[in-house]
Amino acid sequence: MWRRKDCRWLSALALTLLARDVFDAFASSWREDMVRQKVPLIRRGREALLHAAEEGDSAAPALWSPGPAKLETKAARRVQKHLQYDPLLVLVDETVKEEFKLLAAKKAKQESSRPNPPGAMGEALGLLSLRRRIAHIQRKERLKTASELMYLMVASMFKYLEVPFIPPLKGGGLVRLDMDGEQLRGLTEIYSMEALELVRDHLFNIVGVEARKMGPEAPALRIAMYQAGQVYAMSALFGYYLRKADVRYQLDKIVSLHEVEEDEPDEPEIGETRKRHRRPVPRWMELSWQKGDSRVDTSLKEYIQSFGPEELRQIRSLASAEAQAVMELQISALFGNLRVLKSKLLKAIEVRGSKLQANSKGAENDEEATELLEQGLVSGRVESISISYDNLRRLILEAVAFGSVLFDAEREADSTYELTPVTPSDRRDLDLG
Repeated sequence: MWRRKDCRWLSALALTLLARDVFDAFASSWREDMVRQKVPLIRRGREALLHAAEEGDSAAPALWSPGPAKLETKAARRVQKHLQYDPLLVLVDETVKEEFKLLAAKKAKQESSRPNPPGAMGEALGLLSLRRRIAHIQRKERLKTASELMYLMVASMFKYLEVPFIPPLKGGGLVRLDMDGEQLRGLTEIYSMEALELVRDHLFNIVGVEARKMGPEAPALRIAMYQAGQVYAMSALFGYYLRKADVRYQLDKIVSLHEVEEDEPDEPEIGETRKRHRRPVPRWMELSWQKGDSRVDTSLKEYIQSFGPEELRQIRSLASAEAQAVMELQISALFGNLRVLKSKLLKAIEVRGSKLQANSKGAENDEEATELLEQGLVSGRVESISISYDNLRRLILEAVAFGSVLFDAEREADSTYELTPVTPSDRRDLDLG
């Protein structure tokens, strides 16, 4: 049975979104949901003798695999072929832009078509209802196409960084991920120095300092599949929010330095990243940031903490429905249907919502919930993975990078095709189905 100190990273996980006071509302809502349902997060113990999801696949694939998601639209499949074979990614970028232009033209044509209404009122109402259904289907098809194209844009950045995606973990078992040092460097070199500090805080608050000190000797973790998916989803959201905040921070810092140096002729020095990559790439992939300067006293964390309620709301929200669909596509491809996984997990500890089921033998406290969950993991009623701390770090770093790159891909796509803005009523948690 778990001891409380073994689960102490649970509370830390809810405090890792950029700054404790900044994203406390988002983080606490996730934490309260898990506590309300009496769902313990991670169990330490011996490494489970399970089969890895990709057991036997020791050789690297001959062609680049553009993510675990299965893409269905014709436009995405055309781009996907280029992504597998194009080493410079230039053809990929041009094809994506062309597909977005075609999609924009299709959208304009579909939204401008207005058939002449018939004379009879009943026939007119029937035609109106049919038109609305057709328009709804067309919007869904366009959103799916745009989101899959954006997904491939994220995949192209991972190819540029020479970092393969984690394979699907839906099969459960012992997770063994490629821990090549160059790949880990690629997952961290996309950030400014200020943002990288917050990424490290996020990582170590989840994994813990003790595990970092123990290194390979740290015990493996047995995690319910739903919980692993939630960690990935939260880290991806963190990466998206962090990138969005950092873009504003870097722009404001450049403006501040220009104001300080308005009497000086020298241009502010720009820090280049990814120097090990020599090949030309599309413009939106070339990221650079203003180097830190002693005259800039506000850190990125302090900068975010200074936001007002409206600024925080904008930073904490995904800008488009397409970006939301991309996150759902990736997480579902990796872990499966999270709603189904969550249902099985809650059923294993016999908890419904925030209350115990009537006349049930459900858990009455955290210790009993932990014991019931452990029984579900052992019996197989709750899907799970067994993962080392090193592999958990790799998973978290990929998730944060995925969210960060998604923000850049979203901005680039929106310059060619008008994405669907997310209204407050459209926003939903990444508790996916």
